[in-house]
Amino acid sequence: MIDLNKTRLSARLRVVWPPLSEGAPPGSAVGILRREANKTRSQMPLRKLMTEAGGPVQNLKPCFMMSPLSIAQFLDPRTTRFDVIIFDEASQVRPADALGALLRGSQLIVMGDRHQLPPTSFFDHLVEEDEGDEEATATVGVDSILELCSPVFLCKQLLWHYRSEHESLIAVSNQEFYENSLRVYPSPAKVSDELGLKFVHLPNTVYDRGGSATNREEARAVARAVIEHAQRAPGSSLGVGAFSIKQQHVIEHEIELCRKEHPELESFFSRDGLEPFFVKNLETIQGDERNVIFLSIGYGKGADEQLKRNFGPLTKDGGERRLNVLITRARTQCVVFSNFRAAEIQLEPTSSAGLRALKVFLEYAENGRLTMPKAPLEDTKSAFEEAVESFLIAAGYVVRRQVGSAGFRIDLAVVDPALPGRYLLGIECDGAKYHSSRVARDRDRLRQQALERLGWRIQRVWSADWYRRRREVQAGLVAAIKEAQAGAHGPSPKSSAKTIAEPGNPTQGTASTSKPAQQNLNGTQVPRSPARGVDYVNCARLSVVTSQPIPDCPRSKLAEAVRDVVEVEGPVHVDEVVRRIRTLWGFKRSGHIIREAICRGVRFAEEQGLVMRKDDFLWPARDGSVKPRFRADDALLDVEFICDEEIVETLKAVLERQFASYPEALINPAARFLGFQATSELVAARIRAVLQHMTEEGVLKTQPNGMLDLNRDTLRPGAPRRPEALPLAPCPVAGSQCPVDELTW
Repeated sequence: MIDLNKTRLSARLRVVWPPLSEGAPPGSAVGILRREANKTRSQMPLRKLMTEAGGPVQNLKPCFMMSPLSIAQFLDPRTTRFDVIIFDEASQVRPADALGALLRGSQLIVMGDRHQLPPTSFFDHLVEEDEGDEEATATVGVDSILELCSPVFLCKQLLWHYRSEHESLIAVSNQEFYENSLRVYPSPAKVSDELGLKFVHLPNTVYDRGGSATNREEARAVARAVIEHAQRAPGSSLGVGAFSIKQQHVIEHEIELCRKEHPELESFFSRDGLEPFFVKNLETIQGDERNVIFLSIGYGKGADEQLKRNFGPLTKDGGERRLNVLITRARTQCVVFSNFRAAEIQLEPTSSAGLRALKVFLEYAENGRLTMPKAPLEDTKSAFEEAVESFLIAAGYVVRRQVGSAGFRIDLAVVDPALPGRYLLGIECDGAKYHSSRVARDRDRLRQQALERLGWRIQRVWSADWYRRRREVQAGLVAAIKEAQAGAHGPSPKSSAKTIAEPGNPTQGTASTSKPAQQNLNGTQVPRSPARGVDYVNCARLSVVTSQPIPDCPRSKLAEAVRDVVEVEGPVHVDEVVRRIRTLWGFKRSGHIIREAICRGVRFAEEQGLVMRKDDFLWPARDGSVKPRFRADDALLDVEFICDEEIVETLKAVLERQFASYPEALINPAARFLGFQATSELVAARIRAVLQHMTEEGVLKTQPNGMLDLNRDTLRPGAPRRPEALPLAPCPVAGSQCPVDELTW
């Protein structure tokens, strides 16, 4: 359904694309965009381009991804509007920077983590510390848009943690910052060289405290590790995080030296991949993630082998939030390089929260122990699960119950006898935990998908099957374990899912973009807005059958003839009705007597409610709507025979096609839309008069640059500020009508 809705939305948006391949007046938004696109130099400044041609740009690209400052610089709030404004990483956005974006939208969604980086002055100025260790950053008293919105907005906390493929990568942050509220999926390999948090102790390296404020030997060790990773696993993305900007620079320098010795690895360091290699510091790494992250602490023991408690920004107010960001960037593995151990950090009552969290992190990386006790296990006793466990133990397998931590556990896991740190099979039972799930989609599908992405093989055992046909279920369990054991050293389910994270993977995203955007779900071309209005239809015949001359015909018969003409051609001018009836009756000319007779029929048709009259135009009694119509040469007499309402709809249609335009740029397209091959002064004057009336009535609005555009509020008064519901479309699988999932919006 999600993929189907993507295709549906793509087809819906394709319909409103501006006709860039067709001619457009130079004074219209589409014409300006075409002109600028064909230029090779002297292009219009971006802010001016968005002011004059923002309409077609937004229809071509409905979603803009910009920083708050770029929005203020390039988008005029009077001409560029959005339905929804979304702030990501909102903990780093100052309210003053966010205000400009807020003024350009109708709805606001703010996403962020209060335990991550607050707004800082890091990029505004750099202030050297007394010891020159690191740039100081001011964070005290600086609110973010996230902090301002949290008390007044409806908040939803996201608890499921999907990034880390091993519990150790998130365990410290979950305990120190999130009060163990995050729900983490367990890894099928409790102990693995390729997964989890690792510690590399470098006791022979020295932190140059009084000089460069870097640890060059540690940087060399990190650079060598980067080269080894590029040689061993070039398909796994890598990033390096440093605790200081100076350590970042020295690591970059050492990597450059290593790259000169290994030119065959240049493709790994290319910036063209989906997730290119990077070296960043703790101030700039927020928002990034890679399969493997190397962390270089840099700070540590100096030449005197003394460890000071100064760790740059980490020891400042808010330093613990920086640490939280830095240590949670890895998906599969995080390797920490340091010249000191956690036991060497001496804490005092006045020690900062960042330093305390660093000690916990290093101790856990070194020995896998958290300093605080884990939360007590919930009561998960189940007679059904105990029966399954007893059978597996009797069959000779080693079984662990409630594998995992932090909010989600697998009921039973079978240990691999060849690799005791790995599980062969995870078994899910429909016990109390299963029935306590609030959402069936989460319980029956999403959890299993997430576990299989991590490399688990999942087998479900239903209690009804266990009690009704136990031997068959038991045989199936044993067969699943043997199959998992046979394929333990071959490709696992994780191998196929892991390609999502591999840089440069050509198959990524093909599932949702396999259908051309210009086709609908049935494979046929998506209808485009016509280049002109619907054709003006002449009345082909009358329902009146009589041989009487028009002057002798009863007025009731003439009224029926008037109705026949108006129902097909209305709204239509009275003179045009006279001409049409006279022609269909067989007369080449209409004198005073014939005209007066038809006019009697018009008055009688009005009295009987067969037609409606407004000024000199007759309208069908059953349908008061009007559409812009293209008249062929033989059907076009005079612009005065076209009612104001039809010209209004024509101008709306022109603006829908060429977007905001200067008034004079609307006249010729409107005339062509109606069928006039040449725009006489009479035609132009009539269209100008209608434009003036539409502006006075508020149907059109004048933009600051003098362009006219449709006033959307008057088109759909009271309409919600959100996309209209997509129409139902046949489901290619079930062949039935599929409703649109509201969550996809």
